[in-house]
Amino acid sequence: RTAEQIAVELGGVTRFVAIADIAYVEAQGDYARLHTDEGSHLVRIPLSTLEERWAARGFVRIHRRHLVALGRIDELRLDAGTTSVRVGS
Repeated sequence: RTAEQIAVELGGVTRFVAIADIAYVEAQGDYARLHTDEGSHLVRIPLSTLEERWAARGFVRIHRRHLVALGRIDELRLDAGTTSVRVGS
């Protein structure tokens, strides 16, 4: 496959998900959960590795546990020293 896709395993079957379809990534220990409009996929890749690989594709780390596709951010909200980010399609 191409560098524009990532392999994910689902029930013993390997699928390829387009990086452009990923809205955000959530760290889960040594794993990362990729969130798309169709659902989520767990991959055994640390968030720090994805952050480094995908920076040029517009992904930014907004929290120690979250990496977000800038083009998918719908809203930023600052309130009493906290920031919330709403991610959409």
